[in-house]
Amino acid sequence: MFKTKLLGFVLVFFLSLGLLNLSVAEAVDVTGNWQGTWISDLSGSGGLTANMTQSGTTLGGTLTIANTTCGTFSNLALSGTVSGNIISVNASATCSQDGSFNSLNFTMEL
Repeated sequence: MFKTKLLGFVLVFFLSLGLLNLSVAEAVDVTGNWQGTWISDLSGSGGLTANMTQSGTTLGGTLTIANTTCGTFSNLALSGTVSGNIISVNASATCSQDGSFNSLNFTMEL
């Protein structure tokens, strides 16, 4: 008899959660061309252009970053995610001047 009562409680609990209509926030659509500026913690700043495509919460596209110590990085492949109104973008580039590998990551809130 105890097991039956416990099972009934668990079923009611899950049913109640379903009735509350709990859901995950939908991601905003950021598909398109974005322009802005970047500022480094190490010094420096410049222009930034992103051409983003979105499928669900996954981002793809290209990124151009101007005025870095290595010059301008053009049409870098970007990847990222969107969660609610938070965008996380990643790209990588190799500096033609010294061959160093650079990981470029930024997060924005819309």
